[in-house]
Amino acid sequence: MPVNLQGFGELILHGLVANNAPNMFKGMLNTWLTDFMIDSKVISDMVMQNKSLWSMLPENQYDRFQKILGQIGDIDWLTTEWLIDAVRKEHSAIASLFLGWKKGRNWLDRQLAEIKEEAGKL
Repeated sequence: MPVNLQGFGELILHGLVANNAPNMFKGMLNTWLTDFMIDSKVISDMVMQNKSLWSMLPENQYDRFQKILGQIGDIDWLTTEWLIDAVRKEHSAIASLFLGWKKGRNWLDRQLAEIKEEAGKL
């Protein structure tokens, strides 16, 4: 009987993580932008140089990212619109950049597609 309860607890935990994933990721994203001093100028330069966000992830973080994705599962909620909305309050200049600059928006679309593709390989 304890084995069944353990499985049930793991299922509940997985559901809680999956349901709260967008909020957790939003917090991580805003913290990352602040901690690494990424502002609209940095993003603008990345867009102009067509730099990959995925390639900026340190290699030692792949395992952590894989673990998080394993707990989250489906990341279909991770869209351009979601990301812009997630940073709108704390990083309004970055959100405005993607809302008002077609090249920036297209770059962000490509970055999210690459992240989803690479995440699927982990």
